[in-house]
Amino acid sequence: MTKDDLDGLIGTVASVVKEFVGNAIGAISRRVDSLTEMAAALDQRFAALPPPKDGLPGASAFQIACLGGFQGSEGEWLESLRGKDGDPGKHGMPRAEIEAIAAEAVKSAAGLLPLPKDGSSVTLDDLRPVVASEVAAAVALIPAPKDGKSFDEPTLKQWISSLLSAEVASLPKPKDGDSVHPDTVALMVTREVAKALAELPRPKDGDPGRDATQYEPLLSIEDAKSYPRGTFAAHRGGMIRSFRQTDPVGDAGLFAAGWAVMLNGIASESEETANDGRTDKRVTHYTDGTVLERVISRSVVIDRGVYREGTAYAKGDGVSWGGSFWIAQRDTEAKPDAKDGSWRLSVKKGQDKS
Repeated sequence: MTKDDLDGLIGTVASVVKEFVGNAIGAISRRVDSLTEMAAALDQRFAALPPPKDGLPGASAFQIACLGGFQGSEGEWLESLRGKDGDPGKHGMPRAEIEAIAAEAVKSAAGLLPLPKDGSSVTLDDLRPVVASEVAAAVALIPAPKDGKSFDEPTLKQWISSLLSAEVASLPKPKDGDSVHPDTVALMVTREVAKALAELPRPKDGDPGRDATQYEPLLSIEDAKSYPRGTFAAHRGGMIRSFRQTDPVGDAGLFAAGWAVMLNGIASESEETANDGRTDKRVTHYTDGTVLERVISRSVVIDRGVYREGTAYAKGDGVSWGGSFWIAQRDTEAKPDAKDGSWRLSVKKGQDKS
């Protein structure tokens, strides 16, 4: 085998060994990662465990021996444990004879080895299974960790702490920074913001807006229909505008359906006069659904005819009594000629010319 062949063989062997060792180390690394995760889980479980209570003191070996039937003091028991002296041993073989026997054994073993052939004793195919077998045997010698018991809590914490300490120690020591005045920082921030704003793309102009004259309000809306955002419409004597896609108008009103009242007009108005002839009730309904009720009372003279005794008259009622016309000055049941000021003579009875 030439030197080039030997170099190639060595490179091939190194590649094979590197591959096997790399696979083995990868498996070991994954196993270590798994153990680290298991250790973290155990750490949490250990932390959740309640502190153990002290157990009862155990019996000593002497007490156990007494329970087993020994009778005597503790010193006597310790003396009973001492064994008898053994028989003297035989004299050993001299060192020179041992070395001679060993040398002869080594020589005999060396003679049994086959002599290698020049340049062809080992081929790559012969070497690959041997190397694979040796690597497999070396990996097999690695002790397999026990599930859940390979590390106790103190050992695991110490191991993790040592790894962290080593990593922290390998970090370069930071240098002391230079102090910076706040004004300098503010200037730097201002410059960076201006630079960032300058790099933003210029927005495009939007479409031109519509003039107010371009809006064509609807003459009315249908309560059950939906209208798009931005719709103007006349409604209940006023003007409304949709601020979103509208819903059907229900009992909740216009705003709940998506309409805003722009002009709150009068939707309807009614007026009723009470039986007394002086009181009017006026009810006004507006676009936004509000209702305004007003009661209007008027002090007017109403002719109630001939006075009737026992009848209640209101202020402003006029009656004829005794040939004269009287007007009530307040609510009263008194006769017109009473002297309490309840009535005022409006038209006095004329003279009889007959």
